Amino acid sequence: MSFKDPNKKHYFDQMPKEDVAGLVPELIEAKAEVNIWEQGKHEDVEYYKCNGGDGGALKLFLENQGGFLSKLTGSSLKDKDVFVKITYGKFQYFTTSLLQQDETSKAYILTFDRGVYKSQQRSNYRLMQSSNVTIQFKIDEEVFDGLDISAGGTSIEVPESEAERFAKDKEFSECQLRLNRFKTDIAQCKIAGSWVAKDATGQPNGNIKLGIAFLNVDKKTEEKLFQEINSEARAEEMRKMMAKRSASK
Repeated sequence: MSFKDPNKKHYFDQMPKEDVAGLVPELIEAKAEVNIWEQGKHEDVEYYKCNGGDGGALKLFLENQGGFLSKLTGSSLKDKDVFVKITYGKFQYFTTSLLQQDETSKAYILTFDRGVYKSQQRSNYRLMQSSNVTIQFKIDEEVFDGLDISAGGTSIEVPESEAERFAKDKEFSECQLRLNRFKTDIAQCKIAGSWVAKDATGQPNGNIKLGIAFLNVDKKTEEKLFQEINSEARAEEMRKMMAKRSASK
């Protein structure tokens, strides 16, 4: 089974069971960092570190990396189905699992008995705005809602009356991008194209759609933006998987 991005390009694959069996001992050995969150609450991530496990049983034993209070009260995700993201080496791995806790050791336990997905990163992936993905772009101190985002640019809608202000090839400086909680400065951008914006029925809605290209982005910012977009894209796919699983119950 493969997930594909909205551009219909191969994005990330379900790992064969034998590869998962080989991965789990590596995660245990590396004391991998594990991010966990509940469906619909992607901004409320809990952070764990692998401190042991049972490779044969595909289990990771986790220690909560939160503050004193969170360790004292325990995780609110205990005994719930959760999203799991693990960054290891050059790849990110995603799955869903039931978060359990050993009553004696108090270690949290994840079992890799469901599909595990390995990222296949694409620099040209375009992430669409959604109820879970907020994109904003600030130009001349004015904030616009973004329609989509890639590592190379974004798109917005503006009133037709602003057509001259945002003419094709016009450049802007000192802009700022926000993708959910991630923010970064975009030193320079230009209007790469403009089109008549349409409503759901295909009729003009009184706006124009602008394609905005980021210019001269430094490598560090570009890499961070790339990582954030891919992380949010995978989270979107995992939400779809969880919704499909819930609907089939």
